[in-house]
Amino acid sequence: MNVFIALLILCGCIYTVFTVILGYILTSVKYGASSEKPSVSVVIAARNERQLIGACLASIMEQDYPAERYKVIVADDRSNDGTSEVIERFREVWECLRVVRIDCLGRVFELAGAFLRH
Repeated sequence: MNVFIALLILCGCIYTVFTVILGYILTSVKYGASSEKPSVSVVIAARNERQLIGACLASIMEQDYPAERYKVIVADDRSNDGTSEVIERFREVWECLRVVRIDCLGRVFELAGAFLRH
């Protein structure tokens, strides 16, 4: 019985030491060679959002993420309230903004293609 308890304590100590060492190694390792932020895509689905789309796009424009590391894709789903015009005004001054117009259900695949192209 004493041998079993001693073996159990030894295993517990080895496990604890191994866990501490592994934790130290994992927290001290820097992942990736560079400190660049990852590329990000923001997708906005919009249908008749004239009242809100401008504020939404403006808030995204104001963030401090590097402009070359993100893109914004607005999927305009047959809006008929002026949403398209608001989006176009932003697109004229903001080159990372992409617009995909969904004119019919079959063009949903165009949206998927936009993700692959950009």
